Amino acid sequence: MKLIADLHIHLAGTAPCAQIAGQIAEQAAQRGLILAALTDHLPKTSNIHCAWSPADQAVLPETQNGVRFLCGAEADISACGALIAPPQALAGAQLVVAAMHPYCVAPGSRLAHTEAFEAALKSSYTDILAHPMDAPYPFDEERIVALAARLGKPLELNALSERSDLQCRQAQQRLAQLAAQYGAPLVVSSDAQRPEQVGDFGAIPYWLDDLGIAQTLVVNAGASQLAAFLARVRARKREAGIWN
Repeated sequence: MKLIADLHIHLAGTAPCAQIAGQIAEQAAQRGLILAALTDHLPKTSNIHCAWSPADQAVLPETQNGVRFLCGAEADISACGALIAPPQALAGAQLVVAAMHPYCVAPGSRLAHTEAFEAALKSSYTDILAHPMDAPYPFDEERIVALAARLGKPLELNALSERSDLQCRQAQQRLAQLAAQYGAPLVVSSDAQRPEQVGDFGAIPYWLDDLGIAQTLVVNAGASQLAAFLARVRARKREAGIWN
């Protein structure tokens, strides 16, 4: 499966903005990508990376080396499912990926995780549920996949998670098969922490093919579904009054 966009990248603060943008564009272009979303963490996180500021976003080019940039953010999901971030920061992001992290939320019960994911998915700010199959947070997978299908919000298959946890691949394969069953959209992301990781999706595109997962289900596996996904994001946020 050929992927054309990386929608989860962490690089802000590691070098001057223009330099990092150039490195991202160069790496993305080498890997045949047409779009890169910069989704560093919003405040209230122990992660070393923080979000791109409005000043950073103002100097970023729309495109470079044929690669289009989206200035987004990753928001932490609280124990109750709220996004831990100022509304104005969420509203300013072109793409919001939401995730649970141990430095913000201690693992709890399967039901608590399920309800938190459910609330986060229902948030008008959330565009992608990031790395839901990370080990600390078991949840009712069928319930969340069914909700993602109804809302049209992608569930992420995360390459960094697979590299960090050998058991994650099996969990993500199970999620992909459930998504295919329910028609829930998927997105494959690098979760890049260094420029050379941009567009590195590991083995995920290969095992998606092996499992027979339709390319049309993966929003960054084709220009038409990518454009349709981004159009849905814009329309939903305008309807919710987040964007004009």
